[in-house]
Amino acid sequence: MTPAFTISVEGSDLTALIQQRLISLEITDNTAEQADSLTIELADCDRKIALPDRGGVISVALGYKGNMRDMGKFILDSVSIGGPPDRVTLGATAAPFTAVGNFKPFQTRKSRSFDDITLGDLVRTIASSSGLTAAVSPTFDSVKLSHVDQTNESDMNLLTRLARDHGAVMKPTAGHLVFAKKGAGKSVAGKPLGKITIDRSECSSYSAEWSKRANYSKVKTKSHNVETGETDQYEASDGDDDDGPEYEHPTLYSDAESAQRGAASILEQNSRLSETINLTLPGRPDIIAEGIITVTGFKERMNGDWLIKAVQHNLSTSGFTTTIQGETSSSKGEKAAKAKKAKKENRAFRESN
Repeated sequence: MTPAFTISVEGSDLTALIQQRLISLEITDNTAEQADSLTIELADCDRKIALPDRGGVISVALGYKGNMRDMGKFILDSVSIGGPPDRVTLGATAAPFTAVGNFKPFQTRKSRSFDDITLGDLVRTIASSSGLTAAVSPTFDSVKLSHVDQTNESDMNLLTRLARDHGAVMKPTAGHLVFAKKGAGKSVAGKPLGKITIDRSECSSYSAEWSKRANYSKVKTKSHNVETGETDQYEASDGDDDDGPEYEHPTLYSDAESAQRGAASILEQNSRLSETINLTLPGRPDIIAEGIITVTGFKERMNGDWLIKAVQHNLSTSGFTTTIQGETSSSKGEKAAKAKKAKKENRAFRESN
């Protein structure tokens, strides 16, 4: 199979021109907090490349001849040169950090409040104000928010904060603002993304880590009680107080329900970060962030399902590769059972030697 790509800028196909000078093309697909990004590095030994203006919309498809996948639209926000050898590097993101076309900056600080609104409607309101089309999981239309303050805070930061508190994935991409349930392995519409199986024989490199350094056993949150004027405290626990440190979240929530949800969500997200993997394999543009992969052929503890946190697709003169960053998709009970089995196997190994 021959790697291939197409690139157009503001609707003009520049594939042939870029192909002659391409050093590398890298697309990073994230689950949350960071917008998807595109980096294109071009050879400029004859110094004839005209530096483009920032703000252009770049459309990219990537894959193999006869089978390419649309990777979305990116807004050119940085241009740099370097050498020797002379080269030009273009950087673009899927988020409107500057005013471009119908898009408005997503990082501008604002001060405003929202009262008696669902989380879904709040996301749609913010998306509309930035010229983005909201793609919100239906589950968030039932989440009621009595009061939310945005004080000298960007839309990006506010939505990131709300996503963490409600166990959601938030990211602007291809003219849309996605707000979906984290770890569900489903599209915004609720359809399964489908599992992809990856065997050890397919990987050119891999690593996995199981860590307890920041695996909280308990998370505490606080809310303001409007009736008493006092601060109430809530907590979520994994049921094993000796398993890790406690964490007290600094945010003061507006109501008890939000504080309770926040504690549970932070505990769950932190638990995911205690088990991670990294895989590099031949280019797979069909692998996307927030999907589920099933890995096989490794040590037993590594085999199984993993949630894709980020994916990097890199096409260069050296070839086409995909690098996956994954985190555990297991529940607390499943992880405990795996750990118990691993301990039993290690004990049996030591006794036999």
